[in-house]
Parts: sequence; C-alpha cells; structure tokens
Amino acid sequence: MNMKAIGIGGGVADMLVNIDKLPTYNQGARLLMQSYQYGGKVPSGMAALGRLGVPCAMIGVVGDDSLGHAQLRDYQRNGVDVSQMVVDPEGTTPLCMVLSDREGSRNILYNGMRCRPLTVADLDESFIKSAQALLLSSYGEPEIQAAKWIHEVGGKVAFDADGYSEKIEAMIPYTDAFIPSEFYYESRYHGVSHREALADIVSRGAETAIITLGDKGLVGLSKGEYFELPAHKVSVVDTTGAGDVFHGSFLYGLLAGWDAKECARLSSGVSAIKCMSIGGRAGLPTYDVVRRYVDTGEIDLAWMKEREAFYSQSYDAQQ
Repeated sequence: MNMKAIGIGGGVADMLVNIDKLPTYNQGARLLMQSYQYGGKVPSGMAALGRLGVPCAMIGVVGDDSLGHAQLRDYQRNGVDVSQMVVDPEGTTPLCMVLSDREGSRNILYNGMRCRPLTVADLDESFIKSAQALLLSSYGEPEIQAAKWIHEVGGKVAFDADGYSEKIEAMIPYTDAFIPSEFYYESRYHGVSHREALADIVSRGAETAIITLGDKGLVGLSKGEYFELPAHKVSVVDTTGAGDVFHGSFLYGLLAGWDAKECARLSSGVSAIKCMSIGGRAGLPTYDVVRRYVDTGEIDLAWMKEREAFYSQSYDAQQ
C-alpha cells in the first residue's frame, strides 16, 4: 500500500517518570507515573499521524537489539509502516531517561546515537515518490535527496526545527512548511519580531513558516497571511514530545489541502491532548477525539487510561 506520508529520522527508547515538581539538590519527590515508551522528533510525529488514521511510514535506523525490535512493533501499534526501516546489526538502541513534572518542566538524560547513520543508498526512490508528504528534522544527504524526490512528484515537505544551527537553516529551500520552536527563534532571531522572523524564513523559500511558542501558542505566515493561535488550556502532566506530535499531525491538514492556520489548529489540539498524559505516545488521540476537542473543548479520556496502562508495562511485556 502506498503511503501518504513518510518521516525520516532516528528514534530512541524513553524511560519516563513523572512527579509534581522537579526537586532541587538532595531533595526527593513522590513518583506519580512511570512509563516505557519511544521517542524522537520525527518518530513521535509519525506516530501521531498514524493515530490520526493517515497511512504513513518511518525510514530510519534501529539497533538489532530487544529495544530496537520493540520500537518497530510500537511504530506498527500506532499505525506506522516499518517496511523501509533499517536494522543495524552492530547498533544498539539509544536510551533516554526523562524526569518531568506537572508544571511543564523536564530533565532528560541521553546516551547518544549508537547506530550507523542513514545513507542515500538506504532510500527507495519509488517508495518515497509514492507519498505526498515528507517530515524531516535534520540536515543530511538522505534528507535532501528525499525532499527533492517528493518535490519531483508535487509533494510537500514539513521540517521540525527544534534547535537552531546553520545546517538546519540550510534546509529551508527544500521545505514547504518550516516550523521552528521558540528556542530556534531565540537563537536565530533574538530581538527581531515574530513577523520579521517569519518573513525572513519565507523569503528563503518556505511557503509556510510557523513558530511554536509553547504555552504562549504560535504565530505563522503563509501565502502572505499572518496569523496567531493561543495555546489550549489543559491540565499538564508532561510536555515531552508536544512539539514532535505537532509537526507530525500538521501533515494531516497539509495532505487534506487545508490552509496553514487550520493545519496548525488541529496540530495544537493534538499537542494539548498529548500533554494530558506522560511521554510522547500514551496521549496520542485519534482524529475523532481531537476533532471533537478542537471544535467543542470536550474530551473523553477513557482511551488514554488504557494506553497509559499499556505503556506502564516494561518494554519486554509490551507484546
């Protein structure tokens, strides 16, 4: 089956614990939740898109270990095709330990990438050209080649620019929807207004530019239209992965032909609902759930409790 959207990026295993407030030195805290999930900017984005019901696929490298194979199963559990994933026989799966609190703060410990990098030779041109949208988060030869192939068939490229670097900025000409975080904005455009920053991004080749601002909402510019959207007010459990799932779910509207503001409106709803649970996977809603929430503010969280219970199991128990 042809995929409507493809993501390229690296994933990690996330061991998560959630408390009321991050402690200071030599302080303790009561554990409220613990969870065993998977993360990564593009991987969580594609999991969000898969949960929304869009046929999508991940391309990346996982280690040939128990966590690597468990990660592949979790992609499929969330509706993401893994037929183009590469298993590195010498690689091991990166691990993150995430401590988050109910005030929206978190600390992350990470052991670094332990798999070989993806190469252009790993990419199947016909598979990528069968899609209509591509999600990227890093600069490299595979990402540039994939973007060129998608554009050759009239598809769209969205880019998750979480942090600033010159290499990330170099991806703007290959991108239709360039979506930096507030951290990117502060590093690259400190002292420059949001409107000016957005205009600069668009002048470099992107059709749409959106700056996500956490609990302050977002600002965007697309086809000459400037817009702002406030953040949803929810009871935050954990913000881990909120930006990742925003970028992935943005593709839903992009594929449907919506304007950028409406795409962002749905994506903001997905991020808000995600923040009501721990980690980047447990709180991912279906389309019907997020549509109802965005339109009415109503949400039934029974499904979320079931997903939280599943991810509270150890990695080995998640079969």
